[in-house]
Amino acid sequence: MDFLTPPALQETTEKMEDFVTNEVLPLEQSLAGLPAEKRLEILSEKRTKAKLLRLWAPHLPEEYGGMGLSTVAFAHLSAVLGRSPLGHYICNSQAPDAGNMQMLLEHGNNEQRQLHLQGLADGNLHSSFGAMDPELGEGGEANLPITAQKQGDDYVLNGQMWLLTAADDADFAILAAITHPGAAAHKRFSMLIVPSDARGYDVLNIIPGGENNRGLLHYLEVQLRDCHIPQRFRLGKAGAGLAIAQERLGPSRIRHCMRWIGICERAFDLMLGQAANIAAPHVNSDAWIAESRAEINAARLMVLDAAWKLIREGAIAAREEISLIKFYTAAVLQGVLDRAIELHGGPSKIGDTPLAYWQQYERASRIYDGPQDAEKAAVAKEILEKYGQAES
Repeated sequence: MDFLTPPALQETTEKMEDFVTNEVLPLEQSLAGLPAEKRLEILSEKRTKAKLLRLWAPHLPEEYGGMGLSTVAFAHLSAVLGRSPLGHYICNSQAPDAGNMQMLLEHGNNEQRQLHLQGLADGNLHSSFGAMDPELGEGGEANLPITAQKQGDDYVLNGQMWLLTAADDADFAILAAITHPGAAAHKRFSMLIVPSDARGYDVLNIIPGGENNRGLLHYLEVQLRDCHIPQRFRLGKAGAGLAIAQERLGPSRIRHCMRWIGICERAFDLMLGQAANIAAPHVNSDAWIAESRAEINAARLMVLDAAWKLIREGAIAAREEISLIKFYTAAVLQGVLDRAIELHGGPSKIGDTPLAYWQQYERASRIYDGPQDAEKAAVAKEILEKYGQAES
């Protein structure tokens, strides 16, 4: 892996750092307490400015108005944007839209690209993504409870799914649904584009904890009852849902992990400021600072290594690295946040920082896109299989 940052990327990174520092971070306090509609109005102005500065959609090709960056290059910018809860949204690289744009770009037909991808790329549409359910939990995609049966030129969808990000504000969702129940587990389901105004598609409720952040980041439960969509809204080949989801997983995890590293860097800066200003230093402050710096550096290098291997050797070859960064970086994130909060003296003294927000919402980092215990088990299994092969 080449650790040198190309001059062009360094210049772009510095430009993004300046934008986040001067345009994004000041918004955090000014938006606090405003109604969702007013928040979105102000954020829309900043999104327009990001477009004008050509800091828009780093992950998309230039033909769609993006910056055309590679996975590794975008990873660097994702850490910068992650320093604020608003960063990725303002530059149109937020989840789940970024991952959905990737799927539409790679597997969408011309109609889907024009109708759905272009709208997301322009920032005029928003989407949701669902590939799990409350009974099976993460990783249960091969037995998803959303069924899709052919009826004439339509699919008829039935079932229930939860933890869809901002589904009530989305114009459409990309859902995994069983289309081939008799097939092998990995060929059982397909990805379907479901318009939010489709009859039978109902948002039931906001998952507890998300209602205070309505309009930006919240999770919802969705019910589908005899929901009809045209068969032409299938994304990619029939029965290829798992393969498409796995293609989405690697780049999405890298974006998430580098965003978490950006959060860690911001929390670390807050930790340093607090340690320098308190009259009586905390007994553990020196150790916390040293441990946090070491863990952040290690996580950053692990994620960049995974991104480098992903683009050079593909998703299958980088599977172990992608699993490793998921549970390791999530653990580093929680550790750094815990130390920063404790050094500040607890919740009563962090109201003017994003620490409380991150502590509440990013705890789920250990669960979504694969719970950490499942990731550890998968990595251990693969390592043990290699060990057995080497011994034989």
